[in-house]
Amino acid sequence: MKILLLFLALTPLAVSQAQTVLEWKFAPGETQDYRLTQTARLDSGVENAATLIADIVQQIDFTWKVIEVNADGTATISIKVNTFSLTATGPGGQEVAFDSSSSEDPQGYAAMLLPIGRRLSEEEVRLSMTPRGEVKLLDLPADLAEAVKSVPGGKLFAKDGGEGSFESLARLGAPLTLPSEAISEGKGWTDTSEIDIPPLGNATVEFSYLVKQMQDDKPLSIDQAMHLSLEASEGETSLVLKEQVSTGVVQFDVSAGRPEKSTLSYQVEIVPQASQPEASGGETMRLQQSVEFRSLSDASQ
Repeated sequence: MKILLLFLALTPLAVSQAQTVLEWKFAPGETQDYRLTQTARLDSGVENAATLIADIVQQIDFTWKVIEVNADGTATISIKVNTFSLTATGPGGQEVAFDSSSSEDPQGYAAMLLPIGRRLSEEEVRLSMTPRGEVKLLDLPADLAEAVKSVPGGKLFAKDGGEGSFESLARLGAPLTLPSEAISEGKGWTDTSEIDIPPLGNATVEFSYLVKQMQDDKPLSIDQAMHLSLEASEGETSLVLKEQVSTGVVQFDVSAGRPEKSTLSYQVEIVPQASQPEASGGETMRLQQSVEFRSLSDASQ
């Protein structure tokens, strides 16, 4: 009985030791190198006889640097892209490839990526970030914003001049905001964001997070997933999202106060639905997307 009472008395202590408050930690002058790799594939038609619409692979190597830290822990961060490459394959196998590290200027359609490729490697973007991970753009050079819009479809897909993309680079794939309360294994939370996706319209993106593993000598393992909801369209045809599947993991270094690696995959069926029952909505499309951030300082990755 005494042993049982002792165990019960120590249980709250054991629980409290297994809890921690997640926060970003910043030190002036701190510099980290990261790589972002994104893939996206869009098909249409019957799955066994699908037609490729687009297959895209993009890789960005960049430097993340802390310029200064305020008394409340909010940091000013600079993002500097070192290399940028993109390969896009369209129907019939047509390919467009761009690599900023190449000594030769791109030809054909790839030449349209030259302005943004050069500006990305020449300009520095500054943002602020709180210990909870709330990001705000401070300085986006005007010529860089214009270069983003000069890319085919840029005026439609990057109305903000790429602001959202740079905020994502600053966050390194970590949760949109970290919870203010202490977390423990099995603890979960959600984050939502309203965005405008030109082909799909206004949407709500919900990210869900679940703490899976807490060990003193290893990064914190957090499962993550994404779910997309579209606003109803008033046009003749609306898009319905079906069979959404998303998985991913954030490896967060608690002592360093930043993620070491983040992965996220997302699959969905996009079904055009006509407003009139007798009308045809169009072919079903399938989107497969993946995003990976990883620290280049860890040779084991």
